[in-house]
Amino acid sequence: MFVWLLVEYAAYASLYDKTYRAAYSLAASGRLKLAEHIRHLSLGFFGKRDPGDLTNLILSDYGQVEHTICHNLSQLISAIVLPVLAFGGLLLVDWRMAVAMFIAVPLGVAMLWLTDSIQARLSENHVRAKNEAASRLQEYLSGIREIKAHNMGGKRFERLRRSFDELKSASIRLEGIMGPTIALPYSYYDWRERLTFLADTFGEESKKDEYLAKYDAKSAEWKQKLEAAVHGESFAVIETYPNNLVIYSNKGAAEMLYGEWGLKS
Repeated sequence: MFVWLLVEYAAYASLYDKTYRAAYSLAASGRLKLAEHIRHLSLGFFGKRDPGDLTNLILSDYGQVEHTICHNLSQLISAIVLPVLAFGGLLLVDWRMAVAMFIAVPLGVAMLWLTDSIQARLSENHVRAKNEAASRLQEYLSGIREIKAHNMGGKRFERLRRSFDELKSASIRLEGIMGPTIALPYSYYDWRERLTFLADTFGEESKKDEYLAKYDAKSAEWKQKLEAAVHGESFAVIETYPNNLVIYSNKGAAEMLYGEWGLKS
């Protein structure tokens, strides 16, 4: 077992070194060739292209190439090779078992193709918004002297603000639609249980404990202040709407007032 661990470590170390070295070498070589190509272009080319587009091409796009080769390529190879080996091994045991286990593969491929097409459209909009924001930011920084000289200020530069608003919206659409979704197990339960569930999901138990400790200390402090001021009076938590009223008895703010602080309802 120990010898196998050494062999696995040596293989993984070699793969890690070759993968990252190839990725960074390819990105560095591509950046140099692109910069050399741009250096020989006419000034008319730069007049037709936004400077932020070129900046993102050299930095962000090649950074994505590095990330794809370092992380995604190896996972893609393993995601293809391992199922094929598993399918071949199951065929040797029982062909019905192999078919039963991999019968959902066509459906998975169809769903992958569908989500990939959606992500491609969202990513295209996100890249366009990112390039626009980078161009407007560079334009703003290049003309900062003139802006200050005419006492315009950043609030007058609406194109910069609109470009960042569009980038924010495109990023939210991309992450909201294609990002991971976590379903809470119940429609409603105590906020401490919700916080514990989310902390366990994201691996932030230490931050959760630190937050609850601060909250409990502050809550105990206010409880003592209220006990000396309310003199046993009763309270109601009422939320008003145009056509009705809602009185909270055990949820929302009522959890803190009636549960933790012990006020009368």
